[in-house]
Amino acid sequence: MLQRLAAEYEATKPVSILGFPDLAGMDQSKLYKLDQFQVMLEQLQLAVLGFKAGVSVSANIATGAFDTHNDHDATHVPELIRVLRGVDYLLAAAEEAGILDKLYIAIGSDFGRPPFYNESKGKDHWDITSMMFMGPGIQGDRVVGATDAGFKAVPINPVSLAPDPQGVQLTPQHVHRALRRVAGLDTSDFSTTFPLDTQDLPLFG
Repeated sequence: MLQRLAAEYEATKPVSILGFPDLAGMDQSKLYKLDQFQVMLEQLQLAVLGFKAGVSVSANIATGAFDTHNDHDATHVPELIRVLRGVDYLLAAAEEAGILDKLYIAIGSDFGRPPFYNESKGKDHWDITSMMFMGPGIQGDRVVGATDAGFKAVPINPVSLAPDPQGVQLTPQHVHRALRRVAGLDTSDFSTTFPLDTQDLPLFG
């Protein structure tokens, strides 16, 4: 199986940040940890090649440099730009590989940022965060969930998904269950072996 992956890799031009002139021309003061973008691109390319070769069905792409405990505003937005440009590349590479119609993408973080600054004009860790999803069957151009003025999660109605003080608190378990359903895995042996004891919410339409 690895021979198929090796063949795909050898037939593909290695991705490079030089292919992104608007980012490659930036120095470290304008795009924090620019080297992380190259590493992310390489991970994304290898994942797509693995899918195309039929040797893998999922991949975790990790990228760091998001700690902004100092001078948050000068670094955080450029980091988000870097991630979104990576997503652009992933979509284009998946389309070229002929797998875009089968690809699900989940983008998230292990924590969020608070609605206030620390003494160093930075932002520390917060227990409320957000995620982005795209893929077949996922309804786009909408937001599910909300926060209050203190950036605390607001419960949602389990049917309409609108903010509802009497609703349910959205959790990672809800997200995973909705992903299984939209991907057609909710009735699989995998889901039976590893059940999710949580309410099924229509998060993706």
